[in-house]
Amino acid sequence: MLTLIFIVSLAILGAMLGLKWIEEKKEKKLFLGQLRKRADAMAMKIISRLKIFFGILDAKNGKLFVMFFAVALLRIASGIKRGISLKKIKFLNSLRVSGNLEKHGSASFFLKNVSEYKNKHPK
Repeated sequence: MLTLIFIVSLAILGAMLGLKWIEEKKEKKLFLGQLRKRADAMAMKIISRLKIFFGILDAKNGKLFVMFFAVALLRIASGIKRGISLKKIKFLNSLRVSGNLEKHGSASFFLKNVSEYKNKHPK
């Protein structure tokens, strides 16, 4: 699998170099050159928007921004911890006999037969 990925990436690299060589030789841009130019313009637009966004965040706003995300992460972590502990408590309570069982009448006929059989034939 890795060999196939390496061969495909090597072929793509060779094709890119070949197209670049053809562009340089003919001294005009091919279709992929225009595509690269558009991708560069889009990347510059994204970078400029990120600069504007992070320019708004001065020192005070940056601290508030970090504190907001820290509190959000702590709330998420405490919620997960609480949920896990509640599930753990429910599981442990299901394993224990808590004494909430009340005896109402006698045991069933089947259970009486089982207990008598066990008393007659010990292991």
